Amino acid sequence: MVVRSAFVLCLACLGAAHGSKAQNPEVQAWGDFTLGRTFAANWLAELEVGYQQLVQGTPSWSCVSITPTLEVSTSPHIDIISGFPWMDTQQTDEVRTREFRAQLGARIHVLPFRKLQPRITWRYEWRHFNTIAPEEQVGTSQSNRTRVNAAFFYAIDKPLMSHDTLWYTWVDWEAFVVLDQQLQERYAHLSIGRIGLGRKFNYNWRAEIVYALWHARDEVDVLRTDQYLDHVFRVSLKYYITPPNRRKPEPAPGE
Repeated sequence: MVVRSAFVLCLACLGAAHGSKAQNPEVQAWGDFTLGRTFAANWLAELEVGYQQLVQGTPSWSCVSITPTLEVSTSPHIDIISGFPWMDTQQTDEVRTREFRAQLGARIHVLPFRKLQPRITWRYEWRHFNTIAPEEQVGTSQSNRTRVNAAFFYAIDKPLMSHDTLWYTWVDWEAFVVLDQQLQERYAHLSIGRIGLGRKFNYNWRAEIVYALWHARDEVDVLRTDQYLDHVFRVSLKYYITPPNRRKPEPAPGE
């Protein structure tokens, strides 16, 4: 009930602030696979490979992305996070770009040992943007921005999110703030509201399905100068390598 109410509130805030400006929404489909490994007790390394495509709307676009990340838990309440995404995007039928980002930030676990776990994540991003087509637009540009994310995770059938096998859900809202110049890209993100359902099959395998409502504007050739909302559907599959000498958690009484 808490999770549903929080997501409804996110969507209501987006609609109330920008409903009059939203144009016909488009639909995006995302798919990705993540390989992860914990080491030295409190470090986590991940490599995500993804594909994104517009399935309803114009102009058509698609993107291939590779994102290595590294996190360290300094305490049960704080993670230090970094990432280095690379993506190749066909922004429109004519415009193609490649982008590299360097990310650094922190995640705060407000209540790390509860069934409902609020989290706040802040990230700074330095973006190097390379336009490789068409020939008359070839060039590079850089931009800096911050991202702030507020999320609520809920363990559906277990007392904590840390269990190896469980169903879980979450809602979140993320805002983007450009610190200098906006890049000439297909989607200039303003904010995103998401709701997801996940399943941990065991320590190694988990899957997630996510619905997101994107609030953005178009910055390529000023095709749409107004702001608008898009629907995004995402499927994620994750595999985590078992660390050496890892002990399987003892089941709780009654399980």
